[in-house]
Amino acid sequence: MTAPKLSLLQQPGAARAGAPAGDAARLETLRELLVREAELATELRDELLRQRTAVAAADTAAVDRSSDAVSRVLLGLDESRRRRGELLEALTGDANVPLDRLESQLGGALPASLESARRTLRRAATDAAREATINRGVLRRAVEAGEAFLQDLFSGGAPQAPTYGATPTAPTPPAAGRILDRTA
Repeated sequence: MTAPKLSLLQQPGAARAGAPAGDAARLETLRELLVREAELATELRDELLRQRTAVAAADTAAVDRSSDAVSRVLLGLDESRRRRGELLEALTGDANVPLDRLESQLGGALPASLESARRTLRRAATDAAREATINRGVLRRAVEAGEAFLQDLFSGGAPQAPTYGATPTAPTPPAAGRILDRTA
């Protein structure tokens, strides 16, 4: 008669939550990775807010800085996700196991600290995704305003300043035409 196979979290001789000492260390490393991912997601949200503020102020230098910062944070998130995948592969045999299915893959309840880190990451990721969605719309409108400004400038109409936000309440009278003189 063979003994039933025990789940990762139910194996005897476990150091914490029923997991073997090596797996307990991996679970702690996973918790640390999730905490770091949550910090990066929060940093991404903050950079997206700064970017939106810079667009509203028409501060191109600040938009450039925030875009660079967003790229840096996204690279950090990619690296963290890659490391998480390696750790999940070692724990479950599946690098792509969704975090909300971790209990079923491990065969038991997660340690409270890991569960807390998972919830924190979920909240931070949701917040960052919301800000990214808002920024997509803001940036799209800013590009459209810039294109409209250029169209007005070269069509002879009175150009409207390409700004994000409220439009002027009183329209400016149309100009009769534009003369561009390069020898001024």
